[in-house]
Amino acid sequence: MIHMITHYVDDTSHWKKWQQKYKYGVFLIYPPDPVLSEVNALREKYDKESSATCDAHISLTVPLPRPLNHVDWNKLEQIVSSFRSFVIHYGPLKDYLPHPGVCLSIEPQKELDRVSVKTD
Repeated sequence: MIHMITHYVDDTSHWKKWQQKYKYGVFLIYPPDPVLSEVNALREKYDKESSATCDAHISLTVPLPRPLNHVDWNKLEQIVSSFRSFVIHYGPLKDYLPHPGVCLSIEPQKELDRVSVKTD
């Protein structure tokens, strides 16, 4: 028997349609201050809906398709432990079309792409 590692919301009927796919979560990197505060302030001004649901972030995965269990978590720990640490540089502002919002360039993109998790 596989046990889940966390509890999930049972009733999402009051969630907006786009929020439904986030029921099982997503892996994100939140930037440190002052980047977080500065981008959150811009998002509050120009993208109120998104800023009300989540702080500024870098998405590492698409929304998870199912609950995580201990087997999934162990696999993620294996993957993550194989990466060397690196420093992320933020800015300047950039477009991320077709997605609306406030975006910053981030580097090193190659390392961030390696960290991004493919879900199935």
